[in-house]
Amino acid sequence: MDLSGIDDQEVTIAPPMAVISGTLALEDIGSVEQLVQLLRSMKWLPSADFLWQARYAPEAVLTQMWGTEADMASLAEGVLVRLGCSPARSMVDLTDTGLIALADRAQVPAESLEVRHLPAVTYSYNGAERLLVLPFATDASEIPEYVSTPVKLVDTDPFPLKAGIFVSFDVVAKSAGFGGQFGDFAAVLAGDEDGEETLRHPLIEVELPLTDLSMDALDLVYVSGGGDLYTAVLETPRGRYIGEDPLDTAEYEIKGATIEIAIGDDRYAHTLVLEPDQSITEVAHTIAINSPDLPSEAAKQLQQIADTLHQSTDRPDSLSVLKWYTRNIINRFVVAHTETEHDLARAMGLAIGRTRQPRVIVVTVEGDAPNKSIHSSIDLLSAANDIHNGDPLTQSAFNIGAGLIASNVEAKALGDGLGVFEIWAYLPPDATMLWIDEYNRDTALEILEVAGFKRSVRQRIWEAEDKVIVIPLEQVILDGTLRTAWLEVDPETYFAIGVIDSGEHGAMLESAVQNLLKQFTKYSVGAIVGVHSMVWGVSGFALEYAEYEEILAAAVNHSIAMANQVKKALEELAKIDPRQVKSIMEKVEKKSLSAINDPGQFVKDEFKANIRARAEKIPKDKIDELLPKLSFVDGMMDGIELFATYARP
Repeated sequence: MDLSGIDDQEVTIAPPMAVISGTLALEDIGSVEQLVQLLRSMKWLPSADFLWQARYAPEAVLTQMWGTEADMASLAEGVLVRLGCSPARSMVDLTDTGLIALADRAQVPAESLEVRHLPAVTYSYNGAERLLVLPFATDASEIPEYVSTPVKLVDTDPFPLKAGIFVSFDVVAKSAGFGGQFGDFAAVLAGDEDGEETLRHPLIEVELPLTDLSMDALDLVYVSGGGDLYTAVLETPRGRYIGEDPLDTAEYEIKGATIEIAIGDDRYAHTLVLEPDQSITEVAHTIAINSPDLPSEAAKQLQQIADTLHQSTDRPDSLSVLKWYTRNIINRFVVAHTETEHDLARAMGLAIGRTRQPRVIVVTVEGDAPNKSIHSSIDLLSAANDIHNGDPLTQSAFNIGAGLIASNVEAKALGDGLGVFEIWAYLPPDATMLWIDEYNRDTALEILEVAGFKRSVRQRIWEAEDKVIVIPLEQVILDGTLRTAWLEVDPETYFAIGVIDSGEHGAMLESAVQNLLKQFTKYSVGAIVGVHSMVWGVSGFALEYAEYEEILAAAVNHSIAMANQVKKALEELAKIDPRQVKSIMEKVEKKSLSAINDPGQFVKDEFKANIRARAEKIPKDKIDELLPKLSFVDGMMDGIELFATYARP
């Protein structure tokens, strides 16, 4: 199967991995002393996994300059092998004094640490046997008050942490005569708008170590396997995986595709719905799982190397163009996300770092040959960070701010992308916001159906059963199409992130390419990228952001706007029971909150219960169900106020 361009003169040029700065730093370690010094300069965060169970590859650890004790131990082990020091895995017990020392190093409460053992590496150096203890990066003989010989040995060679990746087509039978073959499919999904039964046809199922995934993203394309057969191809750091059970499109019509990712007990899904007359081969994805942070220094180094590589050819093959284009989007997001998250965490005195829930990002590119354009979108399947200290209120405030920051950054990563707030900007000033939770979801879905929201939107809101949804009752028309977007809020952590109606936790971008389309005589992803020589011109990495303050300011503005929506909802609730809302209304009107930003720039009109005008069939008592719960609002308002206070210039 050929994944290159149209002619043999086109060049395959892989983009630099995001961890290139860590790769170079790893190669530069030439002595034990240099290794120890580097390890001691790194930030440590406690692992939530088994001893010696690393999450990040050494290159990723050195790129973000932090890791868990297992990450740091794996880094040390690899370097000591290269230096010829004959390392072997070991362990030590942690004393109470050592626990306090670790807590001080990470700036986390000692009582929050569940660490009782630490990884250690035995190695030979200058004719003596040494025992390097991580994350102290010190020989055990030098810290007897911190560590001791283990009473009971723990497994030092656990199974690696992995992510399961599952790719499938969503299809419908072209003829009832094929019904007997439905048993070949993994699952039957909900029927679509036309009452057809949608089935899932599995293509790829693979498990990959999280450490490998921290090195580089994956690329997924859909291809013709000859004749009417279609399958998927997944490019990974461990090689290429091709779907072994192609779909026969003479019997089934492809309606879309689903990418599912399983990491431990967590599940993430990205769903693609094809437009009428759109071919599955016009779509490709880049999937980033467990991407490390990209601090500014690492980003500068990546930018310099990318500039040199990008200028080395003007005839890249189409798969190279796809990889450069999508990684530019992902890297732009991660760079800005890293900077803004860590700035906010420093201001709030919080220790953050993804030791439990990794970043998961899907960038989708869809070709539109007749219109000489491509459609790009970014889906933040997992964007929340892990917080290792701080009181619940401060954590909630950070999560509100971090979610709003991510929702702003994702649109900027696409260039002129449309995210939730860009779409909301087209709404009328008196737009009604519905508050949907687990208790009123059925009622809300009835109202959304009457109000003309398409089935796919209602389905996505139904599937977000553990989240609070804030969605405008009005839809906007963009390029002749009704569009909507909403905020998805975790009621436990208050992490709030935007979702657009395609189901992506992110943004979308249409890019017109003014040139004649190339004709591909052999398989390539040029069908997706369109005129890939033109797209190549805009695929060079552009990782520097001059508007970090603008991103933070926008997040503050949106948090205040959210507070304003809360205020309007509470005013409506006050009409039903004024006593319930008095104390919270006082909180909303606090001088400390209103002084952050002039409330005059936000809607001041009284909340209008215009749901009845739009959905007359819905009784008043059901409308009342769509107002926010007071306990949820109370926590959200506290968090908004604290975030805006910390984040203002």
